[in-house]
Amino acid sequence: MIIGKYTGYYQVKKPASLLRAFILVAILVYVACAFAVSFTGTPEHPTTKTDALGLAVIGTGIFMVLGSPFTVMGYRLYVVKKSLELVEIFKKRLSVDFPKYMNRTFVHADYNPSARDYTPSCLAYDGKNIIIMNEGQYAILGWNDIRKWGWTLGSLQKTTGGSLSDACVNNMNDMSANMETARQSGFILTVADVNKPTWFFPTGFDKEGKAVCEKWMEIFKQIDEGRLPIEKVVEK
Repeated sequence: MIIGKYTGYYQVKKPASLLRAFILVAILVYVACAFAVSFTGTPEHPTTKTDALGLAVIGTGIFMVLGSPFTVMGYRLYVVKKSLELVEIFKKRLSVDFPKYMNRTFVHADYNPSARDYTPSCLAYDGKNIIIMNEGQYAILGWNDIRKWGWTLGSLQKTTGGSLSDACVNNMNDMSANMETARQSGFILTVADVNKPTWFFPTGFDKEGKAVCEKWMEIFKQIDEGRLPIEKVVEK
């Protein structure tokens, strides 16, 4: 077994924070209010610049108080959509950079950001060894290093029914629950190492995660049957 740390990987620029989203919305609302208020005066009593700016501040405050739940909802939807896009970009970069870093050609490989953050994770087979990585820490394994393999997957949470406001709350709760389920779903290896006997590759859940896990169960089964070659001990 060889353990190492993958460094210099592609850094993902995360979605804007909720605070930045609130600030951006406030600025947009303020500009819109100021522009709208500037046309509310009459020729006899035109709206001054000071009046427009003052009323815009009041209007923005009222909107942010009343509209904050919708801002939070919109932000969460944005984060989910943006995160999916970032994951695909990250996986494509990782699939090119990591094999070069390891100086190996992978016969089978799957990539994902790790469960806690946009750090790299990988499960690969190069015709000689199994390589598993999570949060940038990797292990190159020979067959004698591997004791057990398996997977764990959660199920999709989807809440229905209730009023329109209930549906919005339910959708937010479902997204949070499903994101946590995805973090805890993946392929697990138990290895002959006292310091780190368990290694985890996050696959996500639902159909895609299940397909990845079933693929690797078959790969390990074929290795166990002797259909796929593997070194018993890793050679440096």
